[in-house]
Amino acid sequence: MHLIALIPANNQVIQGTTATPMYLLAQVRYTKATKLSKTALFPTIKAGIRYAMAGNNFTSSVLLPNMASDNLYYGINKIDSFVGVVEAGLGAKLGQNASINLSYGGEFGAQVKTHNINVRVGWQF
Repeated sequence: MHLIALIPANNQVIQGTTATPMYLLAQVRYTKATKLSKTALFPTIKAGIRYAMAGNNFTSSVLLPNMASDNLYYGINKIDSFVGVVEAGLGAKLGQNASINLSYGGEFGAQVKTHNINVRVGWQF
């Protein structure tokens, strides 16, 4: 989205928008446990596709005062309707109660690309 204005930026009033898309997610997951003395390793891989059923258009508005009339401009940001989703990770069960997990997750579409790393530590009691 590009918006070109011929007035200083401090005269603009940008109104944010909040929207939550509704998604349908289909994925497959494969996990295989490997036992090592008192530790068990769980490599996991997931792959799927996510479909935005509703809420994939975000409209933001910018009010530009001090012009001939207070002009209101709208910008529409679209997110992808279909996005590929992948996750790969390794979990370890340490003894009876403790576990630790490290995973990578990514989303890939025409406009959306996200990457994240997750670390989880757990203790059951």
